Amino acid sequence: MSAQYGSAREDDRCECCGRHLYGHACRWLELDRRDMTYHDRQDVPSDYSQGWFVFGLACAKRLIKHGGSMEAARKSQRRRITQPIATH
Repeated sequence: MSAQYGSAREDDRCECCGRHLYGHACRWLELDRRDMTYHDRQDVPSDYSQGWFVFGLACAKRLIKHGGSMEAARKSQRRRITQPIATH
């Protein structure tokens, strides 16, 4: 795939958060099946490429920041609750 950035198609959703991307800018990342990490450099050998997947720009940036690991990117996105919420 030559274009890493583009506009999403009508049915595209971000692979990370599930948000509809239609009409928004998006970024395509390639999944390396050897270590299940996403890459934007187009350097995954074709024998190991699982294909290209669409992400929103914020999710793609977070994913690349965390070495392409979906698990690490999702953990960084979660809010930590330090005190229990009181219920009545």
